[in-house]
Amino acid sequence: MSLYGQRWLMIQHIMFRSTALFGLLLLTASQLMSATANADDTAVGDSDAASLLSMMSSAMQTLTYEGTFVHMQSGQTDVFLIQHASTATGELERMSSLNGEAREIYRTNAEVVWVWPNNRDVIVMRAKPRKVFKAFDAESIDSSAYTIKPRGDDRVAGVATDVLEVAPIDDFRYGYRFWIDKSTGMMLRSIVLSARNQPVEELIFTEINYLDSIDAEVFVASEGGGRMEFTETDKAETNDQGTSVDKVSFKSLPTGFTERAESLRLLSIREDDPVSHVMVSDGIASVSVYVEYVDRNDQDTASLGAISMGAMNAYGYSLPNALVTAVGEVPEKTVELIARAVTLADG
Repeated sequence: MSLYGQRWLMIQHIMFRSTALFGLLLLTASQLMSATANADDTAVGDSDAASLLSMMSSAMQTLTYEGTFVHMQSGQTDVFLIQHASTATGELERMSSLNGEAREIYRTNAEVVWVWPNNRDVIVMRAKPRKVFKAFDAESIDSSAYTIKPRGDDRVAGVATDVLEVAPIDDFRYGYRFWIDKSTGMMLRSIVLSARNQPVEELIFTEINYLDSIDAEVFVASEGGGRMEFTETDKAETNDQGTSVDKVSFKSLPTGFTERAESLRLLSIREDDPVSHVMVSDGIASVSVYVEYVDRNDQDTASLGAISMGAMNAYGYSLPNALVTAVGEVPEKTVELIARAVTLADG
């Protein structure tokens, strides 16, 4: 199976993601802003909208909580129990499906483990941290791409919330609406909206409890029978923060999107050759671009073209000497445009 095929397999297994909950996956989340997780009971004003978004991002990662949420996408409804703890050594997280096939996902900082208890299958991924809740950096959001607006008050799971809308200025990205707990900053409901303002995905908590601590044993995944591991080695070169690797560039990108980081890594699924990973973002939407250096005659044609799942889209594009895959929670035309814009330093 090609790199693309195996990574897309990973996406299909991550049914736990939502709009404010993504990154998870193979997307690299935006960097978290430092912010306190407290809010008063007054309605938020326009000038406070961006700071509320950052506070929400911080709260979802720094709070310790347990709750039940419903995730809806592509006509499918899934219900999950989530347990999350913030510790001195980082984040611990466990999600368990409450309907359909039994599934569990565990995260300890940079390690994510997917478990199917019935057949004891296990997938382990060790790489840069993939978070269930997307981190939004309000200061890095391109004002030419989005406007952030308060939309009044509401209640979710019996809790008073501020409603916040992040509206795109074009159809190269989705819009978002968030319901944020007034007292903690926690996101309790989110909707991804299409260019026609139609829901693409929705997540809503039906119950949430904030806790002082959760027993660490809760976050330990049991060993399985069938085991598949995806590992990025620590021996990676990167041009993030000014170092030298710069193999991938783009002829053009949609308004607001810029290259945030590039790395050249050895993966367990491509043991012989390094794979370039470039993350482009507009501060909210992120697209991961993977470049597998394979001659066209050796490329897997099944990896080409578009695949969609809910708000997640992927596009595989063939270059004479590389297979390019762009994956992100953006419209299909956006990942296609980004994949086709790739140029390589070595031609």
